Amino acid sequence: MEALPKELVIPILLHLPTEDLVRCKSICKVLHSIMMSRPFINVRRKIRNSYILVKYEDDPINHHHAISLLSDETLEIIDAQSVLSHTPLVDSMLIRYRDSVTVVGCCNGVVCLRCIPPHDEYVLWNPATRDAKIIPDRLYKSDPDKNMFRHQNMGFSFDSKNNDYKLVSIQRLYENNPFRPV
Repeated sequence: MEALPKELVIPILLHLPTEDLVRCKSICKVLHSIMMSRPFINVRRKIRNSYILVKYEDDPINHHHAISLLSDETLEIIDAQSVLSHTPLVDSMLIRYRDSVTVVGCCNGVVCLRCIPPHDEYVLWNPATRDAKIIPDRLYKSDPDKNMFRHQNMGFSFDSKNNDYKLVSIQRLYENNPFRPV
């Protein structure tokens, strides 16, 4: 890596397909640090994405659940099994909570998945890099009074001002028994 200047390497890395970038991260520490830097990620994000997220499939006969990447041009599925089979956290989530996983939203290639109650678990997943992280529940769960019922809607987006992803929770609390005798 020392033989090639960064000014030459970075433009090459920016135009590599994501799958090749993932492989390059393990070649050397210098490449890894370049690819994990904020400036590189920001420039890479602006390059046209050739995939569309994603559809959630449910095959009741084979109990097959998948999240698929679609080609932006043809809308054909892009080898969804290879994406899923290399993301253990997402795979186990889809297996454990088979009928209760939904897509909250997607931006910049990052997908926010939710396991519907009683699990109430959120995961951020990048299908291209096969990285996934569970969002700690203290960031989105409240502890309402035991006599209250909570209705919650979630949204997922990117905050360009702070250069960060946001999971937004809007909650409405109801009394457990709104029809109690007066």
